[in-house]
Amino acid sequence: MIEEHRWRVNVMIRHLALRHRNEIQRRLEAELGIHVGQELILMVLNHRGAMVQSEMLPYLSVEPPTLSIIARKMESAGLISRSRSEHDSRAQVLSLTEKGREMIPAIYAIENDVAQRLTHGMSSEEFEQGLEFMRTAMINLDGHDARQWADKLMKFE
Repeated sequence: MIEEHRWRVNVMIRHLALRHRNEIQRRLEAELGIHVGQELILMVLNHRGAMVQSEMLPYLSVEPPTLSIIARKMESAGLISRSRSEHDSRAQVLSLTEKGREMIPAIYAIENDVAQRLTHGMSSEEFEQGLEFMRTAMINLDGHDARQWADKLMKFE
């Protein structure tokens, strides 16, 4: 890669991330009445089951106070429930409510539709190369310790 053109990676990623977030936000608000970020909490809880709030932080890339605020709002909206951990009275366990669980198919439909639009016209090879680029870029930014986390994200574990 020619050094003087590497900066284009930053520009393209920044613009793609903003466009992606805006499209997801527009669809979530219009179709489900929720905000971007809340859908990821619902998806993680659906995939992983109830979990301590602090365990969710790496999936969201937010700070603990931000997650606390979001969780309170989601609890007020009836999307999740929060309860004290049996093992640590300071820890909050987040769980899906029936209302939150009912949103999961629509969330996946929105996410899949946006992903389909993003990857339209890509071959399987190009798609896999794109995923590998993003995985490697995450590891490069966060250090070698991020490899395990990047691999989990690739599988959404």
